Amino acid sequence: MSNSLFQSSQDYCALIRRLNDTSPGYKGLDDFVNIKKDTCQSAPKFTILIANTNESQESGQSGINRRDFEGTTKLAEYLPHLQDQNETCNIFLVENVCPDTIALLGGVFDINPQFFADHVKNGDWFKDGNLMDLLPALPSSQKWHDFLQVRFVQSLAISNKSLSVNPASKYGPQAGPDVTQDPSLDYLVPDESVTRLPRKAGKLNLLERGDERSEFLLCTKQNIAVWFGKRSSQSKGWNAIFLIDAPFKLPPGTGVCGPPVYRSFMRRPTLADPSIDDIGPHATNREALIRHLKERLSTDSHRRIARSDCFFVLGDLYQLAASNWIVINEYVNRDITTIEYKLEREEHEFRDLEAYLKELFIHRRRVTLYIELIDETKEQCVKRGPQAWPRDPTSLLGAEQARDWEDDFANLHAWFHATSQRIEKIIRLLTALVEIGEGKQSLVENHGIARLSLLAMVFLPFSSVATILGIQGSFAPGEGKFWLFWVVGITLTTFVVGIFLLYDRIVQRLKVQFSIAAKIGPKRKRNPGTQDHEKGLWDSNS
Repeated sequence: MSNSLFQSSQDYCALIRRLNDTSPGYKGLDDFVNIKKDTCQSAPKFTILIANTNESQESGQSGINRRDFEGTTKLAEYLPHLQDQNETCNIFLVENVCPDTIALLGGVFDINPQFFADHVKNGDWFKDGNLMDLLPALPSSQKWHDFLQVRFVQSLAISNKSLSVNPASKYGPQAGPDVTQDPSLDYLVPDESVTRLPRKAGKLNLLERGDERSEFLLCTKQNIAVWFGKRSSQSKGWNAIFLIDAPFKLPPGTGVCGPPVYRSFMRRPTLADPSIDDIGPHATNREALIRHLKERLSTDSHRRIARSDCFFVLGDLYQLAASNWIVINEYVNRDITTIEYKLEREEHEFRDLEAYLKELFIHRRRVTLYIELIDETKEQCVKRGPQAWPRDPTSLLGAEQARDWEDDFANLHAWFHATSQRIEKIIRLLTALVEIGEGKQSLVENHGIARLSLLAMVFLPFSSVATILGIQGSFAPGEGKFWLFWVVGITLTTFVVGIFLLYDRIVQRLKVQFSIAAKIGPKRKRNPGTQDHEKGLWDSNS
């Protein structure tokens, strides 16, 4: 590493430390760069795409070049050569960023530290942590930033059991703990030995329907930060940095993550063009973006548009985020459909209804946040990126594609809003069913109390008679008149039980009699003189 490069990285670390002392929101970045020791065993992965935008280049010359390497040593060797590339657009894709990478890139390109601070924030989306780290900048300040971040959720399938791959084990592969059935956890944390930003992933236990085997999914948080910067006033090119989270991997022995699954928006091989290299939808985010960026910048016309309009380059990133959002929405709707299916065809107890309500409450909370993230990304498409980015308002293709991406996220908003309304309807239905069940349970309890009352009523006459006849004398047991106890007790018991059984009929008959009497009574009480007087008035009028 050259002395100038080393000095710029040290100055950038000192800047971060000073900002943490004077301004809120930089504590996480200062801890990541200056305080915490880097214990991650996985080196950051770099891919540099160099797009040549020189209009006078020869036809046989490659328009885009790619360099892949790991570790910051080769990055430090490459950065000093950027000054010789005046008419190229350099895109740095960094996966699993490390403190040295932040110091090198930030010092060379003089990047606003807020760009890295927003990316390394690793708080819970649903819980309030340190408020000082969560304070956002004012919208009037944000519009002058030269960076943005795209946040979305990616679904990963998890196997129920994991197998140990330790070759030294003499007992062979052994099953790991069943992470899918642990009710005490509603999230999982990735293996911190392979990622420096261990973002929590929410668990999504899909409900079983009939004999179908339910899947177990993780909703992993993805945060891709993008920075663009002009090289100099005389240069026609720019530099870009994409910070990408490392693929989510569970700790050894706790489960195995499957690949991300979404409907690919990549071009596929056809009979007319079988040479297309389709890597499929199961690639990592970094590999997918590399493939798309190479395809997007493969023509001279597209490279010229990208040189004057940076937002044109981000189309594949927005399509990647939108494709993952669609998958999440379908899984949530699948769970809602399963609940509706069970409610229609099965009888449920209170525990089942409460479990469904809890599941829907979780979905409602998550969907509400998902809509906010979708709206945030849609707003980026409406504005076509920050105002500080180079843009060409005359580019028809750039404006058209920005509208297409805006429409994608507008449709996502409508779909998730419909899902949210569907959740609210099911919650209201379950609440009504719970109230009906509580009413039925109250009736059962009332019948039980009635039986106890009847039993007490049976023994009440005996208790009363026994009290009365308890007086010493000829009515005492063994005396001549003791038989009166049984005669009087049985008679009163029969009378009370009869009144209880005939109570409804007696009350109904009394009501009928009173209603008849109420109708007939006023007619009989009318004054005859009043009737004759009314009759005379009628005759005189006629």
